[in-house]
Amino acid sequence: MTLSHLSALMSSELKGRMSLSIVDAAARTIARRAERRFWTLAKVAHDVPRPIGVLLNRMSDLFFSWARRANVRAGVADVPWTRQKSN
Repeated sequence: MTLSHLSALMSSELKGRMSLSIVDAAARTIARRAERRFWTLAKVAHDVPRPIGVLLNRMSDLFFSWARRANVRAGVADVPWTRQKSN
């Protein structure tokens, strides 16, 4: 099964109710955190290799796609994220 069968996203998605999906979503969170820290470092240490930041970004995209695919395989629909109004 390829990722090409996934429907186009119109909003951010919350990963859901399936354990493999949760693992993939957690991996994406870790990759995104690493990416943000990398770019913060890159602002002060100009000799860091930029492709590392690009790789971290692509890894988070991959984990996101895998989480969606795990949900599709389990028959779990995407849950659109909506911003909650703050008090």
